Amino acid sequence: MTRSLMAAMRGDWIASVDYHFFGPFLLLVLLVVALGVPLEWLTRRSFFSVKTSAFLHRRFITWFLLILMGYHGSRLIQMHQQGLLMNSFIESPLGRYLFSG
Repeated sequence: MTRSLMAAMRGDWIASVDYHFFGPFLLLVLLVVALGVPLEWLTRRSFFSVKTSAFLHRRFITWFLLILMGYHGSRLIQMHQQGLLMNSFIESPLGRYLFSG
């Protein structure tokens, strides 16, 4: 997700989606919050309460998490089938910590 977010911030949308499908959406959410919160503070008006009520609905959150977990699970299965999963884990920060010396 981090590489996807960084690629999206560079404007490399194809690489961003290739790294993780939800990376560009995360960038969009971060930009909206980063611009919206200071705007709320400056104008003393609430912009998010009405617009985000649909996002905080339990059904939306449940479906979003199911889709995200399904996507992540399918990527793990694909990496396992290609023989890349273990190497990817070993080269990750956690893997380096666990398997170094």
